[in-house]
Amino acid sequence: MDLQDYTSGLYKEIRKACDLSLYWSHPDFHCFRQFSPDIRMWFAMNAVEAEISNGGLPQLLWNCLAHWRELVVDALYGYEKIGASQYSGAVVKIICLFNWLERELVQVQDESRVAFTRMMQEGLHPLGQWGQSIKEKIPEEVEDLFFQVEKIDPLKVALLHLTYDGILKEIRSQS
Repeated sequence: MDLQDYTSGLYKEIRKACDLSLYWSHPDFHCFRQFSPDIRMWFAMNAVEAEISNGGLPQLLWNCLAHWRELVVDALYGYEKIGASQYSGAVVKIICLFNWLERELVQVQDESRVAFTRMMQEGLHPLGQWGQSIKEKIPEEVEDLFFQVEKIDPLKVALLHLTYDGILKEIRSQS
């Protein structure tokens, strides 16, 4: 099986076990907390990679503000578990930046909810100056890593090959 096969299988089973109608940005999202870190890491790494590849670090924080800590800590665990030290190091830098930025961003997000549509119509990013701060404080190579995740696909496949049946068993036990 390749990574896409494994990932499709994981999402197929997780949809049976829990509600995926909410996302990381929603305050009531469960963050897969009913599962062990060895399961949560797969969904966290996938979310981190998808958000960054879609809109960079500002998008990761903006779309996952409600649960960014849980998300990045579970992703960090995953990158460490698969032996992707460059990625786990990048996540540590992201955690440091997001800790610093969080207080300001909560206020911006609350204010932006009302003005979001207008801002988007005017071509303004809802993160404004804080989005630029992210770009300035994190070296480009940190963000660029997540545009090259195919480099760590073999590491993911190797671990999934060994643990996939156990992961499915745990997910199914929660269905």
